[in-house]
Amino acid sequence: MIVDFYNWNRIYVTYCDQASFLGDTVVDDGQGPIVQFRGSRNFDALVEELLAKGIGAGENVILSGRSAGGLATILHCDGFRARLPNVGRVKCLSDAGFFIRAENIANADYRDHFFASTIQLHNISTLLPTTCTENRDPSLCLYPEYLVGDVQTPLFLLNSAFDYFQVVSRVVPPSSPDAERWKSCVTQNISCTTADIQLLNDFGGAFFKAINNLPYNPSRGMFIDACFAHSVAYREQYWSPNSTVKLENLTLLEAFGDWYFDRNSVTLITPSTSREFCS
Repeated sequence: MIVDFYNWNRIYVTYCDQASFLGDTVVDDGQGPIVQFRGSRNFDALVEELLAKGIGAGENVILSGRSAGGLATILHCDGFRARLPNVGRVKCLSDAGFFIRAENIANADYRDHFFASTIQLHNISTLLPTTCTENRDPSLCLYPEYLVGDVQTPLFLLNSAFDYFQVVSRVVPPSSPDAERWKSCVTQNISCTTADIQLLNDFGGAFFKAINNLPYNPSRGMFIDACFAHSVAYREQYWSPNSTVKLENLTLLEAFGDWYFDRNSVTLITPSTSREFCS
């Protein structure tokens, strides 16, 4: 069996400001700066260092990230590709970065406020893609459903329709009186009400709707499962030729390899309408 990517070089970069390598501002309390957000400068410096080390002479490059880094991948995908004009194949993989607005699902105002406050804190409204900010309120322009359609570089979306982090932390606010009961329900299957189960299913339905409403792009790939998980590409039980998580009889590794090397187009969306506990 030939396994793709087994001998690739990998550069892993951590960060902690939650603004997907976009921020470039100083928070000042009137007596001097108390914190600086320099995500965009850090990203630029990283790319410059990689170019100095020879990444621009490679044959194949993937920009990838998970969770907030998956959102960063969507936001930086085209700019990253533009800086590698001599690389034969540059594509992007967003792992669990498709945070949905779910505007018709409970607590949408909480989700909107969270993203809007992130944009305000990091002062990034002018750094967001103009294809989004010129057509809607900039406070909404961290939602991938409003960004992915304008990404020109081949982009692969890896996500669960029942993303663990979003279900646990974004459907019911942590400050809500129901937060602990909700967490017990969705993580341990206890104390669930009929309304809870309906809310969980409604979230999944909203995710499928957001994915299916994306503008068509033949270069885009997808692997959308129903596993109750978040950020799986780095987990061996998922990123393995022996993984039991399959869509149309393809593992994630097989599906992504087929897409990346242009062996096949890949748009795999689970037929399941309820969450699954995968191992």
